[in-house]
Amino acid sequence: MRKLFIFLIILTIAAANLQAQSFKNPLSQDNYTQWNYLSDKKVSHTGNIISYQINTPENNSEIIIQKTNGDLVYRQERGEKISVNYDETFSFIVVTPDKDTIKELKRKDVKKEDLPHDSLFILNLKTKSISKHPHIKSFYCPDKGGEWISIHFEEIPAIPDTLTNDTINAEAKPKKKPKRDKSIPKCTTFLALNPLSSDSIMIDNASDYAMDRYGNRIVTTGNTGDSIVTSFIISIDMKQKNRDTLFSKTGIIKNLNIDDKGTVCAFAFTADTAKEKRYTSYLLPLNTKAEIIAIDSLTPGMKSHWQTNIHHQGYSSEDGTRYYLYTHAIPEPAPEDTLLDEEKCSVDIWNWKDPLLQTQQLNDVKTEKNRGYLALFNLETKKFLQLADSILPSVSVSKKQPGNILLASTPLPYQQLISWDSWYSDYYIFNTNSGEKERILTKQGAHTSLSPAEKYILFWNQDDSTWNTYNIENKQYHNLTAGLDINFYNEIHDTPQQPSPYRVVGWTAKDKNVIVSDFYDLWILDPTNSKEPVNLTNSYGRDNNIRFRAIKLNSEKREISFDQNELILRGFNTKTKSTAFYKINKGSNPELLIEEDAVLGFPQKAKDTETLIWTKETFRDFPDIYCSDLNFNNIRKISTANPQQGNYLWGDVRMVSWTGSNGKKLDGLLYTPENMDPDKKYPMLVYFYERNSDNLHQHRIPSPSRSIINPAYCTSNGYVVFVPDIVYGTGHPGKDCYDAVVSGTLAMCDQYEFIDRDKIGLQGQSWGGYQIAWLVTQTDLYTCAMAGAPVSNMTSAYGGIRWGSGMSRAFQYEKSQSRIGQPLWDAPELYIENSPVFFADQVNTPLLIMHNDNDGAVPWYQGIEYFSALRRLQKPVWMLVYNGAPHNLRRWPDRMDLDKRMMQFFDHYLKDEPAPVWMSEGIPAVKKGIEKGFETK
Repeated sequence: MRKLFIFLIILTIAAANLQAQSFKNPLSQDNYTQWNYLSDKKVSHTGNIISYQINTPENNSEIIIQKTNGDLVYRQERGEKISVNYDETFSFIVVTPDKDTIKELKRKDVKKEDLPHDSLFILNLKTKSISKHPHIKSFYCPDKGGEWISIHFEEIPAIPDTLTNDTINAEAKPKKKPKRDKSIPKCTTFLALNPLSSDSIMIDNASDYAMDRYGNRIVTTGNTGDSIVTSFIISIDMKQKNRDTLFSKTGIIKNLNIDDKGTVCAFAFTADTAKEKRYTSYLLPLNTKAEIIAIDSLTPGMKSHWQTNIHHQGYSSEDGTRYYLYTHAIPEPAPEDTLLDEEKCSVDIWNWKDPLLQTQQLNDVKTEKNRGYLALFNLETKKFLQLADSILPSVSVSKKQPGNILLASTPLPYQQLISWDSWYSDYYIFNTNSGEKERILTKQGAHTSLSPAEKYILFWNQDDSTWNTYNIENKQYHNLTAGLDINFYNEIHDTPQQPSPYRVVGWTAKDKNVIVSDFYDLWILDPTNSKEPVNLTNSYGRDNNIRFRAIKLNSEKREISFDQNELILRGFNTKTKSTAFYKINKGSNPELLIEEDAVLGFPQKAKDTETLIWTKETFRDFPDIYCSDLNFNNIRKISTANPQQGNYLWGDVRMVSWTGSNGKKLDGLLYTPENMDPDKKYPMLVYFYERNSDNLHQHRIPSPSRSIINPAYCTSNGYVVFVPDIVYGTGHPGKDCYDAVVSGTLAMCDQYEFIDRDKIGLQGQSWGGYQIAWLVTQTDLYTCAMAGAPVSNMTSAYGGIRWGSGMSRAFQYEKSQSRIGQPLWDAPELYIENSPVFFADQVNTPLLIMHNDNDGAVPWYQGIEYFSALRRLQKPVWMLVYNGAPHNLRRWPDRMDLDKRMMQFFDHYLKDEPAPVWMSEGIPAVKKGIEKGFETK
């Protein structure tokens, strides 16, 4: 009797589960706007308050404030940005206008400047009272202390707001505004506010402001006058609540800033009225009576005919002793031009001696015209030093460094090599005390850096794949890893170029040691090479297939400390794909704190307590926010961003393995529908790029496609999705893809009877799109295929341009992803072998192509070549071209359109659904934008 009772209970539970599942619906494109994602996740410095933003693609965002125990403090619709003051008595939330209201006003042709502005809501966290400030342009809440905040307002629009920007009278006509010299900054109202006492200081005609991080001082700039403009600098001492005008002069002020502690104000000024203006940098001491410092073309150390560059903002060192600014050559006045456009010639002149192709040069014209070269002014010695120039353009500076030694570099001798090889630079030591420069490395790749205490240069030697140092004091080089039987370079590297090293964790105090990574573990290296390297993680990672990554919990410290308050380890198991966090135990194995069959996101720590926030995600679970202490005790889930997911069918994912046709063991992912019917056959979509099996626990919210399929949407709608890893060699990328993907597809069909081997489709984008275009020339295994932005002809693509950067595509074929490894004239047979268009007559698989006409990565003509060949051969082929769209779609309407058409294509061939009109008959150009052709006949 008891057994029967238990059986009935089990049967009842099963029936209830089945009934609950029967109410779940498959996902549709109409559901996409329901899905949220999280951003701007923060924990206060005491760890008492957590805030984050909930975003939806087409709807208004929302700011959430919670306590660390999960209790809701406040939620603000249309919240876009949040700050909490240092004392945690107030939160400051930027509230945006309603999106639907903005759309309606745009439909009524309301000008951009007359649309509603943002508002600032100030929430008292104790009383929950709110004050509102409409029309804000920006605000600043100091992160190190102080009771005051800064608010800068927009120009109040001529169209009146009727309720703090929430609604607006769209019928009112704006007043006509007089023309204004665009070089003169616009001025509006500035407000310094103490929310606790309600004290305030208002300044009219403010164009900009700056406030130090401790909330001690604010500086504002503004101007008065029309034809003759007088600009001023006002300083506000927040403790004394007084303000002083420190500077007033006829001319224009730009680039106002203040150092972290509020001791020095800097700005650029010009009294020129010409179109091309000359600027002078000014440094204003704020806490002393010292004289104002002017830095101009006559300053000793400034290059002849050079000046301040206003296109780049200057900044102070953390200790306030040095001010870094940017300079450039004074622009030559443009010659007077009286010719009409039809009287001019417009020509680009390509020269074989050009360091960069004309396409790169034209792409970078604005950048080059505005390029700034770093300089410094020493506030203690009152000396100016030009650091970078047109010969040595790059100088690296950290605000936290002493700044006595800097690392400088130039790529100029090797610029032509960029087109077919790699990026190289010569590196120099720059002594800012003596002004001397010393070249220490020639034709060096990336991965070169200066130690925090400025004692060493750390660099990666590509020739022997070792980490090395250069001792700046005694000018000696040391090889730190040559004696170790461990690879510090990417062990799964598979392109025809030198592999890159693994991550540098950082340096310990006073540059005593540097911490670097191998594939699994972390190593302590002595920069003088006088002591043997020490495996910080005791080889535990390599012994247990765990890849360790060090997480700095104190972002403001440059040096590495092994204190758990500042550093923990994140471990990724390369076999099971689980994630874990560990405590460092120097000299012994790391101590496991938590491990999950999930992706555990990188944690944030409260500055003054041991509170952590982090995310956890799986294929089924959205990456919501969790909270705990440093030992991951008392874990609380803070957010629940997508509770509606439980109303929809989802799916599951598993790791799969097989042996490729080349004999290599391969891994992949297999996504399956929820509650599969064991007696049913399911169609399968095969998606791939290179290697994806590490993404076993990645969550993908339902959203319209930018270029690829969404596994959650596919499994919800009855598809199996297979994602195989591909391992490459050099010279035969098409065959490498075939060996992995075809063998994997057949293995899945053999291993799982629920896969319908007669209904299998392919989908991929970019490199994946190319591989699909090539695959369908070699096999008829697949029922249909969709290829996004495919290269179809490597012989024509080789000499083409990546229009997004202006670079030649040759480097991609010789050294990078395309993996041919040789120039076209040395191995034409390989370029032909790997080009789908040469085998178009062998294609028997219906193919859908997407290739957009503003693709900056793969030239549009590559899609056209393939489409034209297949069309002539009367093969079933379609091509979607989204006008003005980049490599991957960005605009929501474009993405929704692709999503619909791509799934209609697959549903037709893999589920025997009727073909929509756009497939069966097409849409004539005269009907473009009028008919979509989604319907069937």
